[in-house]
Amino acid sequence: MPNLEFKFVTANSLIGLEEDKPQATLDYAKTNSNIEDLQSIREEYLQAYGNEKEDLKEQFLNLQKDIAQKEFGSGAAEMNKKMQLIGWNPFKHEESNWFNPKWMFGVEDFDVVIGNPPYIQLQKARDGKEKYADLYKGENYDTFERTGDIYALFYEKGINLLNQNGLLCYITSNKWMRAKYGKSLRNFFSDKKPIKLIDLGPGVFNTATVDTNILLIENSEQEQTALKALTLTDKEKINTLSDKDFTILTDLSEDSWIILSPEEYRIKQKIEQIGTPLKDWDINIYRGILTGYNEAFIIDDATKDKLIEKDPKSADIIKPILRGRDVKRYKAEFADLWLINTHNGYKTSDGKYIKPIDVNDYAAIKEHLDQYLEKLQKRQDKGITPYNLRNCAYLKEFEKEKIVFTKASKVPSFTLINSNELLLQTAYIATGNKIKFIIAFLNSKLINFCFYKFYQSGGIEGEITYQAIIVIPIIKTSKEQQKSFEILVDFIIFAKENGLENEAEKFESVIDGLVYDLYFEDEMKKANCYITDRITEVIEPFKENQTDEEKTKYIKKFYEFCSKDKIIFHSLIHRRTIKVVQIINGDK
Repeated sequence: MPNLEFKFVTANSLIGLEEDKPQATLDYAKTNSNIEDLQSIREEYLQAYGNEKEDLKEQFLNLQKDIAQKEFGSGAAEMNKKMQLIGWNPFKHEESNWFNPKWMFGVEDFDVVIGNPPYIQLQKARDGKEKYADLYKGENYDTFERTGDIYALFYEKGINLLNQNGLLCYITSNKWMRAKYGKSLRNFFSDKKPIKLIDLGPGVFNTATVDTNILLIENSEQEQTALKALTLTDKEKINTLSDKDFTILTDLSEDSWIILSPEEYRIKQKIEQIGTPLKDWDINIYRGILTGYNEAFIIDDATKDKLIEKDPKSADIIKPILRGRDVKRYKAEFADLWLINTHNGYKTSDGKYIKPIDVNDYAAIKEHLDQYLEKLQKRQDKGITPYNLRNCAYLKEFEKEKIVFTKASKVPSFTLINSNELLLQTAYIATGNKIKFIIAFLNSKLINFCFYKFYQSGGIEGEITYQAIIVIPIIKTSKEQQKSFEILVDFIIFAKENGLENEAEKFESVIDGLVYDLYFEDEMKKANCYITDRITEVIEPFKENQTDEEKTKYIKKFYEFCSKDKIIFHSLIHRRTIKVVQIINGDK
């Protein structure tokens, strides 16, 4: 135990000795006898005692210097390589800024590599003044991504340290499985032999700050990779897992690695076969407005009223604004916040150019913004003056009927807005054709399930990304069927705005049934749970000029109908026994 200097090494294992790089000049063949002598000293040292250890230590360090001298001499151009070789002293237990297994352990490679690498974003972390992204850029890693995480490099390094058929097992963050930065790592793995993957998710390790996974991979190449994979939903079962609990993943590539049961895989295949990705519909998706300094540009009711009282012209450029947190399912809860819209100019849909706002024309607003002028000047997100917002070419889109959805929500929350509210960058808007039909799908249980299970990067519940939204497959169906969805959306919005929560919940459940009918018609009909024909037959839209009181009566009447009609009632109750619905609902 006291002689373990050559068994434990503290080093930056991601940076190799100079000879590891393409421009290497260290010739192991040239100094092979010296390398073998170093190996002999290591072996003797592990068994040595007392003064014998000191003698061997001196021999080792002298031989180290001798090899460096033979290889590089003392020329200024080669001093860095020489100093690397002689700078590592295993007897001082100091950290080395490079790692080389042959030099440090006397071996070429290893049978097993295990570990729990750090999770550090390369763009954000620094080694002194140098960003990690710059530090490792020149180390020739296939998995290097400036926006990626350092554990990807540890995976590649660990596998490259293995002998043929050697095994690596790491616990890391599971984001590489779906995240964009994991593309190169997934491609790297697909050329090896991944054996077993357990996606642990949250809650297995109490101290973990991220969702984790365990990967066992063999350093060998094969034409077809079959990976046993499992998503662990019950941490109590971690000690009783058997092969029958695992799903086989094949055709692994740089595409996202998604662990699905056979039933879930069939659902994914089905919806993608008959649905059209949202990006191929006639809609446009934009993010909300970025002010660069909300404290100055976002004001409350009281401040708005004071500014207008001082200068009535202020009302022309003060607009209602929603934050992501204000967006709920089918309803937005206006928080009485307003944006000082000192826009930077834009073009209208007919090509007309609207000039930037000149704050000097709005005395009260300029006075208000002047108190923040120093910070407004320093911000990057600004227009032609510190008072102007950054360019927003799609500003007119906010005036259209639009779907609004937040970037963060416990469940996907989409609402429909007809008014001119603007939106902060914590949310998105979607404008275009058939958006009332589309929103019914986006708020449905099926799409909620598919979004997080199949498409959302990292599978992070509560996070909604543009990249995941645009690939959701939605069926392009007949105008008659679309009409039923659109009418129900109108019913739900009215119900939520007028406190009819039970009615809104019932109509959302009916929409879920209509969505199931479109994607899983055979299963729904077989279970006598198909409701599309019945809903299409009876549903009627609000009449033009109908009062709110009349709409309320009709909403309640249709609610009663859905609760008592044999076909609809049977479907709402008994569809939960259908296997595909059970999977979507997460029923065990």
